[in-house]
Amino acid sequence: MQLNNAFTFYAQAMPGLEPITWQEIQHTSPTARLLGFRRYRRQNGLVLFEYRDDPAGLLRLRTAEDVFYLTDHASTVTPDRAGLQSLSQRMVQSRFFDVGLQVHRQGRRGRQRGRTRFRVVSRMQGRGPAYRRAALRRAVEQGVLNRYNRKWRRVDDDADLEIWATLLEREFLCGIRLSDRTMRHRSYKQAHSPASLRPTVAAAMVWLSRPQPDDVFVDPMCGAGTILAERALMGPYKRIVGGDLDDNAVVTGRANVGPLADDIELRQWNAEALPLPNGSVDKAVVNLPFGQRHGSHRHNRSLYRRVFAEIRRVLRPAARLVALTGEQRLVEQILAAEPGLVLQKTWRLSLLGTPASIYVIDKRAAR
Repeated sequence: MQLNNAFTFYAQAMPGLEPITWQEIQHTSPTARLLGFRRYRRQNGLVLFEYRDDPAGLLRLRTAEDVFYLTDHASTVTPDRAGLQSLSQRMVQSRFFDVGLQVHRQGRRGRQRGRTRFRVVSRMQGRGPAYRRAALRRAVEQGVLNRYNRKWRRVDDDADLEIWATLLEREFLCGIRLSDRTMRHRSYKQAHSPASLRPTVAAAMVWLSRPQPDDVFVDPMCGAGTILAERALMGPYKRIVGGDLDDNAVVTGRANVGPLADDIELRQWNAEALPLPNGSVDKAVVNLPFGQRHGSHRHNRSLYRRVFAEIRRVLRPAARLVALTGEQRLVEQILAAEPGLVLQKTWRLSLLGTPASIYVIDKRAAR
């Protein structure tokens, strides 16, 4: 499929969660059209799509790590020096590079002065090319400099814009980055804790909970408060409550969610004995300990059973639980023995190379 046209964009998502990012894009623009998914190693995936609405809406996506305007695409690049030279020439001849610059400038704050400072980020997957990533970067840099008659200046940091050149086997994608670092790192994360959940993954979990304005939403192991923050930013709610056994985690969570909303409740509690009434919760979203940095698999065997039983108790009938863990077999064993909880879908993903799963679970409706 020919991808590059005046309305083609792509978003980066955590590997395995690309369809969730596409769902969010569709929610932003029902007329958006999916062009396909691409996977880059185990670091992230790409969602390619046609988008004709205001691109500013894409910068509000919460499950995407970055958003790009596609300036050039080649379905096949020869894995030799001639192929490398052709990529440099493509930068000179790209029909949509200037369109991408216009889209990028629309979202910029303030005016740019002097020579444009640009940075090229290159990525490669596969064993095909006879050259290295640095050679790809230099070829794209040279093409950009030739296109603009050296009126632009290459820099290593503090660039006015970033150009990302990605070679997936023999497929070439070049995009202008529209987002900045706050899209993936979030400005609200002022305090951190070990094994803190990636915000885009937290947002994907909240999305899978199907947020509603009348939700009573709970994170029984809130850590740094990332899931609570993402729920508050996802849309209206009735009540948000979170807690953690570690008092330091509660302090960290309050530092992060406090500036977002003053009605988010954080408590120090034990997730095995939640201070909540039976059937009082609509949505529970939790990042369970993997048994690596915290705890152990042996400890998790008993912990998970008690936590799942407690979450089932506080959920109302037909309510939803979304749980992230690396303990796939243990969760599946617990669900098989727990008739009150019904598994709806499992999402497999990779967190910095660590296999994990998101389980979407509904409490059985009352008869």
